[in-house]
Amino acid sequence: MWYKGPNPTVDIVLFRTHPIEGEQVLLIRRGIKSSAEAGKWALPGGFQDTNAPKGGPWKAGKETPVAAAVRELMEETGVAVNEHQLVFVGVFEGDHRDPRDTREAWSKSTAWTLNLGKEGMNVEAQGLDDADAGQWVNVSKLKEVELAFDHRKIITKALGVVKLLSEPVVIMD
Repeated sequence: MWYKGPNPTVDIVLFRTHPIEGEQVLLIRRGIKSSAEAGKWALPGGFQDTNAPKGGPWKAGKETPVAAAVRELMEETGVAVNEHQLVFVGVFEGDHRDPRDTREAWSKSTAWTLNLGKEGMNVEAQGLDDADAGQWVNVSKLKEVELAFDHRKIITKALGVVKLLSEPVVIMD
């Protein structure tokens, strides 16, 4: 962690619907030289950019969380999305969500989701930048995958958000 206090990060949970295998989520494998959770599968994401000097507190202004999510997704997977398509999932902080967290400096992740549906079948999984692989994983098989950080918790919450968005809205009189 480079800044005192919270170090804002972003995660993006990208889903698609495979016609035979059902719901899938895009994961990247963290590179062997990653500073944390090397070799584990993770959501695309990373640190939100700032102009604050290292060693001091992080300051907002250079990049919004949603812009950081779009940038990180492109850098790590080559997948481009419009920030207006993304749906807020939540903010995740504490509970040693990142093994680099200390009392003086810790990660605070804002997570976003997007369900590409069947159109996502044309989206290739790549591992770019600090990711050495990308893969679409069946949601039903996630329990078999060693996930980094608190990404299982974030995926679970994102699944709930996506489910709520896909259910018909009932207007009460």
